[in-house]
Amino acid sequence: MGNWPIQDRRPFEIAFLRIERANQHRLAAAKVWSDFLDEEPYHPVVRVDDDGEGELWIGLEAERLPLDIGFELGEMLYQYRAALDSSIYDANVIETGQNPPPDERALEFPICESESIFTGSRRKLGQLPREYVEFIEAIQPYNAPQIADELRPKNINRNLLMLNDWSRKDRHRFLHIARSWGANRAPLFKLPDGVQVERMEIVPDAILEHDSRVAVFKLAGWHRGMHVEANPNLTIDAAIDEPPPPINDNDTLGHRAYNIAFSVHLVVARIEDIAKRARG
Repeated sequence: MGNWPIQDRRPFEIAFLRIERANQHRLAAAKVWSDFLDEEPYHPVVRVDDDGEGELWIGLEAERLPLDIGFELGEMLYQYRAALDSSIYDANVIETGQNPPPDERALEFPICESESIFTGSRRKLGQLPREYVEFIEAIQPYNAPQIADELRPKNINRNLLMLNDWSRKDRHRFLHIARSWGANRAPLFKLPDGVQVERMEIVPDAILEHDSRVAVFKLAGWHRGMHVEANPNLTIDAAIDEPPPPINDNDTLGHRAYNIAFSVHLVVARIEDIAKRARG
């Protein structure tokens, strides 16, 4: 117990290299989105009736959003998931002193939504001692703690659930076609003299379609022939139309990807730490 019989690499080296590779795909997806927004693909559309009742819309001029985001995110998820599995493999090598370890084909990092499923998945951990099992069970989605909404995006249990769900779906279909999320809506108007906004109702943050309504409003002092300009003044982030829904305006796809990366790194580092003590 505690031996490392593999000569051509260090313990957990592959797991951390997979995390680095996943991070490259995460940054590549962000670059694709940034380049897309640089082309100013969205434009405002304002419509006002003769009585001053109006709507503000935002339209997408591009035929579609860049598909490369989906490919990059799919590769990212695959590597993060594989990093977790690799950590279980290496921990079993250390604990058994065998390479390959016993039942290598069954080894996997379980991510479960109920205690019964986790119990049934215990074999995936191979011959890992109790300390590993207790740690891995504590961070399962079904053990997610009740915490304030502003803390939930950093929660490991939640991030593992997203990673597992999105990875599973991506294996069977192209990743949740990348969408755009409109948030922090605060429309601005350039109005004719003597005209003012009497009331306005802002549409809640949501996935943006090719044409999406941002606000409905009433202009006082308006009459036919007048001209108004409007700016939706909202944040547009990449999004995927998959649960869970965003908790707040900062729970964007970019932040979720970063938090998944952070969580996976913490998990692998913790498993490595337990294994180091086993090696003495």
